Order: sequence, then structure tokens, then C-alpha cells
Amino acid sequence: LALLPQAIGRGLAAASLVGAALVLGLALVT
Repeated sequence: LALLPQAIGRGLAAASLVGAALVLGLALVT
């Protein structure tokens, strides 16, 4: 359970990076 907050933090960081990449990709495509 001690690693749970760290795992959630990493998941949020990864999700934010993926979201930023998708937004940049859409901005470049359109």
C-alpha cells in the first residue's frame, strides 16, 4: 500500500504526457 500513491502519481504523469502528445499531434494535423 505504501507504493500506491507513487504509482498513482506516475500514472497521472504518464496520462498528462500522453494527453499533451495527443493535443500536439492534433494541432499539427489540423
